[in-house]
Amino acid sequence: LSVLVRTADRALHGGALALLVRDPDSRGRHLARALERFAAGDPHFPPGALTDALTTHTEPVLDAFRTRLTRGTDP
Repeated sequence: LSVLVRTADRALHGGALALLVRDPDSRGRHLARALERFAAGDPHFPPGALTDALTTHTEPVLDAFRTRLTRGTDP
């Protein structure tokens, strides 16, 4: 959480959010922001970090994957 409040550590926010969404107790508070970072292609946010969230928040997680997979493919 300390990393997320520091704008100087913005490059690390994806990694911090990836850890927070793995925890079922903090997932709900951070999932929307985490999915935005993931969908935007944050290199510090591995797809595997969303495995547990896929079972609890299926549609938003799948939407983020769709967005990430299709971004940059428009003609």
